Amino acid sequence: MNTVKGIKLTDKDEIQLYVSGGKGRFRLKSLKSEKEFTYKISPMSKRNIRYDEYTFYVSLLPNDFLGVFKLEENKYIHSKKSTKIYDSPEVKGFRWLLDQFEKNTEFPTEMEFYHMGVCSCCGKTLTTPESIQMGIGPVCFKRYGSIRLKKLLYLKKKIERKMKKA
Repeated sequence: MNTVKGIKLTDKDEIQLYVSGGKGRFRLKSLKSEKEFTYKISPMSKRNIRYDEYTFYVSLLPNDFLGVFKLEENKYIHSKKSTKIYDSPEVKGFRWLLDQFEKNTEFPTEMEFYHMGVCSCCGKTLTTPESIQMGIGPVCFKRYGSIRLKKLLYLKKKIERKMKKA
């Protein structure tokens, strides 16, 4: 199974920034098991009574809803409506990714992360080499770039405080 396509990111901060954008598509590939899964992050509908700008839907592509991702808590909540069970490899892969964000280590080399060439903020196809490498288009970077960086720094501090308590 050697179908991985996309733009490889190896830096954990870049990966976390991409995932936290709210509209990204990415693939995780395990070099140990050779399993790979493609995920889609999408914003929660403002019509949802539980709407929160930092809560996102997580789906397995092509169209398999898994649950929600609470960005501020770095937490995955599995949906009863998901066709995958909580301990399925697909769900474990996403939960594993979130666990990596809480560790004070580099992104493990036994797993590869690829973003699928779309802006993590708006979901549009990226066209310039710089945008493709960063995972965010120039318009979104101007609009959200500093906000996203501040959000990431806030989350990192929150995670560090959580680790000190443990």
